[in-house]
Amino acid sequence: KVAISGGGRCNVLHDVSKPVVDILGGYPRGSKELRGLMTKRFSPQDAEEWFTSRGVQLKTEPDGRMFPITDDSHTIIDAIENAAYQSGVGVHMLQRVDSVQQLEDGKFYVQVKGEDGPKCFDAIILATGSAKIGMKLAEGLGHTIVKPVPSLFTFNTKHQIQEGGVFHGLAGLSVQSARITFKVSSPGK
Repeated sequence: KVAISGGGRCNVLHDVSKPVVDILGGYPRGSKELRGLMTKRFSPQDAEEWFTSRGVQLKTEPDGRMFPITDDSHTIIDAIENAAYQSGVGVHMLQRVDSVQQLEDGKFYVQVKGEDGPKCFDAIILATGSAKIGMKLAEGLGHTIVKPVPSLFTFNTKHQIQEGGVFHGLAGLSVQSARITFKVSSPGK
């Protein structure tokens, strides 16, 4: 997701010189949840310092979006992956998790499909997207699931972004106010 945000440039932050309340105004859903995070735990200024302390130089565009000066999302990906590696974080991908349990010792026991016995972790990040299995695992850990709603998304239009396609040249385009109408034709209608 980081790789495609901002048209592949990764708009990682918003103008950190603005008050948090102004930044939160750009989030129609989730601003209440972000308010506590951004004021008590990890402010936009903290996030900027985190990236710059890891060698990521940032720039602020006139509309307030902040990007790495490289205009390449891989700059952000590399910073996050390197920080995780240096902190001893293990990243396990492309493995199906069958179950997760947190026992009295506070540790998480994760059963991966095809593995003998569960793996033990001090902490886990459960990034489910809209996958039903992920939500089931989260519920099993005591979380309440709120029905997901669409937010930032990507259109699957590979054939239309090539030269001659209706979306050619629009990758990364951002406008303040827009109205879009889709006309979908179906055979026989």
